[in-house]
Amino acid sequence: MKLPVYKLDINEWDEETGIEFVSLVEAPAIQKDFLAFVEVGQNENKDEFITRCIKYVIDEGKASEQAVAICNSMWTEHFDEPCPIATQDIKTNLANRQKAIDVAHYGPLNPNLPNDEYWKAKAKMFGDSVDDAKTARCKNCSFFNTSQAIKDCIAQGIGNEGGNPFDVINAGDLGYCEAFDFKCASSRTCDAWVAIAQNFSKVSFDWDGVGSTADGKKMIQDAIDNGDEVYVISARDSKENIDINLPSDHIFATGSNSAKIEKVKALGISKHYDNNPDVVKALGSIGQKFKIQFAIQDEEKRIVTGAAMIADLPIYRRDDVRGEYYVVFDKDSIFKIAKKWARGNKYDAVNTHHKTPIADGVSLFESYIIDRERGVMPPNGFEEVADGSWFVSYLIDNEEVWAKVKSGEFKGFSVEGVFDFPVDADEQLIEQMKSILSQWNGK
Repeated sequence: MKLPVYKLDINEWDEETGIEFVSLVEAPAIQKDFLAFVEVGQNENKDEFITRCIKYVIDEGKASEQAVAICNSMWTEHFDEPCPIATQDIKTNLANRQKAIDVAHYGPLNPNLPNDEYWKAKAKMFGDSVDDAKTARCKNCSFFNTSQAIKDCIAQGIGNEGGNPFDVINAGDLGYCEAFDFKCASSRTCDAWVAIAQNFSKVSFDWDGVGSTADGKKMIQDAIDNGDEVYVISARDSKENIDINLPSDHIFATGSNSAKIEKVKALGISKHYDNNPDVVKALGSIGQKFKIQFAIQDEEKRIVTGAAMIADLPIYRRDDVRGEYYVVFDKDSIFKIAKKWARGNKYDAVNTHHKTPIADGVSLFESYIIDRERGVMPPNGFEEVADGSWFVSYLIDNEEVWAKVKSGEFKGFSVEGVFDFPVDADEQLIEQMKSILSQWNGK
């Protein structure tokens, strides 16, 4: 079902709408009036997420029972593709693992032992030396799925009774074998590895907002240093200004996201990093989300920069009145919002997680709206944002806040305020409510 999209706005001259705070948050959102988007964190089990989510939702003004229902629904929706049966059912997993042992000699039983006879047999099967055979492990096999989604599935199947399931996953370096459908350890191997060995080291990166950022360039260099075959695959129309030290035939400007997806698949890429969630979802286990966060622009001066509002970016929301929908702010609305914020002298109105005001030590350093025609360009790492996006930089003198910025507890900005829905959307909602009441009254 296609969800509705509402363009939010403000009245520039009233006293009700506009921004009250800029908030330092873990998961950047737009404003407080909506349920802020709470993501399932990396290596976070269900109990940890539900506990964190419920607290946040209650703080947003929801009742306890409602918060429990919302957060359980969000956990379920995180697994938008059903978990493989073998991750949830131990009997199925053991049966499939035994099939891998019988058919493809999955092993060795204890990878920490020399296992000389096993590796001699594997070398003979591969037609290579024993030393080379030992490098062919599940961890560098294209059938070995270690995406966060599959790890969450494995953790869900393990459960929490024996402690944190991610401790088990990390200790065994577990992933999921998509050839034989079972949970397997990265240090083992099997005969099926040979069929896909040529593809295991192919890694690709989107360019704008990924490879063009400092973090992205570091990831590219790390992949090169690791011996991976690295590509840049962009939706741009031209390779021009893709400034990266890669062979020309490893840089692709495909012209569209759909063409980018097809190119990733055609090249046999084993992992593609992208900041477009639709691309990541379309690629399944190959896709890896590259997140935009704020950046420490000057560590010595303690300046952090990030997006306060991104123009034309659909933001998922869900509430009891409208159900599921998206909201967007266009450049004209953002311009009015930023002007009203400035006129109200809200420069140092900052809080944390939309809750705790910061009394001092966090000061606005700069505020600007991207306008390429005027020469106002996005900062490094945000090159892909649309004109009209609003950026802020803050000077952090508060020691506690600075420590949380450096530790990664605060990853971005989220503006908090009151915004207007379009009139036609409210009228449509009223008509829907009238229809429901009419049916309830038996008319």
